[in-house]
Amino acid sequence: MRPLNTTMERFIPSSLVFTIVLTFAVAALCLLLTPAGPADVVVGWGDGLSGLLAFITQTALVLMLGHILANTGPVRRDGYPGRRTLPPPSERTPVKDTTGLSIGYRLIWRLQYIALFFLGPAQRPAHQDPRRQLRKERAQKVLDAHAARGTEADQTVHDEAAGRF
Repeated sequence: MRPLNTTMERFIPSSLVFTIVLTFAVAALCLLLTPAGPADVVVGWGDGLSGLLAFITQTALVLMLGHILANTGPVRRDGYPGRRTLPPPSERTPVKDTTGLSIGYRLIWRLQYIALFFLGPAQRPAHQDPRRQLRKERAQKVLDAHAARGTEADQTVHDEAAGRF
């Protein structure tokens, strides 16, 4: 995977380059396909930018206040009271998806982040966690290597440790 990543990073430009190129492409299309002159295109772009800045400010404010709310003492200590009635974390993903989609679609999409925080993390069951499986396989290899040396003490340790995983 590393050679592919290196190649992509080398030959694909950054998002800033895409933004600049697309800005000039849209400006050129506006000049060619509409009766607007260069001054009208610049004024229209500026008006659109001011509307975009208001949207960005509102989004940043919602995310910042949601982060502040999530890190208050009572929320960090107790969480959301309704969290106790939810299914266990391993079965919570459909609940979170449905809630997030309904809040994002019906209300404001930025509020879904805050609402999903209160539902808690959607975790994999322990038996499906790939990191746990990897640790288990590595530990088993070490135990097998010790047992291959052939002493009874190592075999006893191997048998006891194998039961812990």
